[in-house]
Amino acid sequence: MALIPKTTEMLARDRRNPDRWHQVLPMDEFLRAAFGGRFKFGVDPDYEATLRIRTGSMFCWSCGAETRIVLYLEIAVGDKNVLITIPNLGEYPRASEMVRRRLLRHQGIGVIKYRFSGSQGRKYLSNGCVHCDSLIGEFYELDAGRDEEPLDTYQVRVADGWKEVIDSRGWQDTWSVRS
Repeated sequence: MALIPKTTEMLARDRRNPDRWHQVLPMDEFLRAAFGGRFKFGVDPDYEATLRIRTGSMFCWSCGAETRIVLYLEIAVGDKNVLITIPNLGEYPRASEMVRRRLLRHQGIGVIKYRFSGSQGRKYLSNGCVHCDSLIGEFYELDAGRDEEPLDTYQVRVADGWKEVIDSRGWQDTWSVRS
């Protein structure tokens, strides 16, 4: 059997633990992959990731109306998931623009855009109230997590600005055999 580790920092004592291995496959399959160019390190840029947009409801601090906001995005690449909030996504223009365009299709979600926060003294990508467009501050987004639900799921190419997002969330590249 060929054992491919999940991380580069595997300790000797972990080698007996099957949960520490990323892939376990027959040696002949591993050798075919290695000599066929399918044994790779890291995320293939042409790989597709699944993006899930998770939302929640809260009452707007400004107008008092109930509004639905994006709590976070869940990005699934292979067997790994990473999460990112809208304010953190603002650091990645290509990825955030894709999400902003996608959200325009949905009714009942406030516009995602850069707004100035007086308490933080800066502009950042934020949720807004669907009724009055007031900034929903990143610390107040926690109030919306009580009734979390999915809004949308779709595929994105890692090469389209998502590799940087994935890496920023603590992703650790590993070796793997690809199809």
